[in-house]
Amino acid sequence: MPHEAASNLNKPLSEDDFEILGQVFLDPLLKHRPLFWIGIYERLDQEAVRRVFRGPYPPCHTFSFGKGNVGFVAEAGIRKVIPDVTTDLQYSQCFIETQSEWVEPIRFDGASVGVIDIEEDKKNAFSDADEKDFKNLSEQIAPLLAWKEVSWTARLKILKKLFRLRERHKDFNWIGIYRRETNRNDSLLLSIFLGPPTDHFRIPISKGICGAAVREDRTLNIPNVQSDPRHIACSLSTQSELVVPIRNSENKVIAEIDIDSDKPDAFTPERVAEVEAAAIEISKILEFNL
Repeated sequence: MPHEAASNLNKPLSEDDFEILGQVFLDPLLKHRPLFWIGIYERLDQEAVRRVFRGPYPPCHTFSFGKGNVGFVAEAGIRKVIPDVTTDLQYSQCFIETQSEWVEPIRFDGASVGVIDIEEDKKNAFSDADEKDFKNLSEQIAPLLAWKEVSWTARLKILKKLFRLRERHKDFNWIGIYRRETNRNDSLLLSIFLGPPTDHFRIPISKGICGAAVREDRTLNIPNVQSDPRHIACSLSTQSELVVPIRNSENKVIAEIDIDSDKPDAFTPERVAEVEAAAIEISKILEFNL
């Protein structure tokens, strides 16, 4: 198995492998806000590399730091909005149709980890509502891009599993993975999530239901969060919560699945068993980083 893990880590990924990012993050936005072009770029050592996009096929796959607005924002980690690209000296043309551009930084825990590039085929195309949408999108993508300790192959497999769980259970209003930090024994760090952005990207193990699941080393099914003083509210609409530990081959908790529902007592024994089975599958993915 270790030999198989090494071969998978060295296998280059294609655009098709990253398609799940478009399904999870871009398509929901485009349902209510059509755009000429939108793409997600990952910030690497000295460049931004495109991972997924929606719109015409772009000739520009990477931007070195300092090149174009994507390269600038990836390096600086600050937003740039260009109402008319013909007036911007830093603009690097990928499409002749583009007339305005919004480049949103993706930041996590204070660090720049990527960029969302949005292009429109008319001038002055963006509004105040766009600012909220693009910022939310950035916050949703950020933990996944920041999870550098795990291969993209593993991250994408885990994302697919969470996506399928949420698709099967529409009342899973928020679902995510928190992992134990390798350099800190006292906290859990958000790694992937689907749902509204949360301020709780780091949770002390001493607090909350997420922390309690690690301390008690067991699944916690809370039918009414209002009656549990350990609950840390991420959303006022949350009624019930399920936290399932993810264990390694030595049976140590290395992460957990956290799910919130707007329905009281949402997690039946059958649903708990389904999520616990998913936790075992995710454990294997993390163990071998496949």
